[in-house]
This record gives sequence, structure tokens and C-alpha cells, in this order.
Amino acid sequence: MFEQGTFIRIGVQEITRLGATPKDMPYLAGILRDCLDGKDVRAEVAALKSRLSTIKYSFDPLA
Repeated sequence: MFEQGTFIRIGVQEITRLGATPKDMPYLAGILRDCLDGKDVRAEVAALKSRLSTIKYSFDPLA
């Protein structure tokens, strides 16, 4: 079924539920790229997680 190659599936719904917007996605992609390149991304992940710490739902307005 998944014979096209190696890939990563990302749960975009979950990160948007935490308040991420389309503007956050390039930064998140950069973190993932750096991680796959073997770089230490713990500080970046901690900073992103501290900013995106409130669960939101589809009926909550994005600030």
C-alpha cells in the first residue's frame, strides 16, 4: 500500500487545535527538516509548545 517511499504523516488537526495558524507551518516544517538532518531541535520545540499550549476547538475564534 505505501510503497512510494519514506514519508512522515503529520496530524495537522492536532497542532491547529492547539492554536497554530498557517503562518506557523513554515516554522514547523523547518523544525522537522532540522530534526531529520540530525540537529538538536529541543529548544525550538519547547518554545513552540509553550506558545501553543491552549486547546482550541473549531468553534473557538483564532486570535
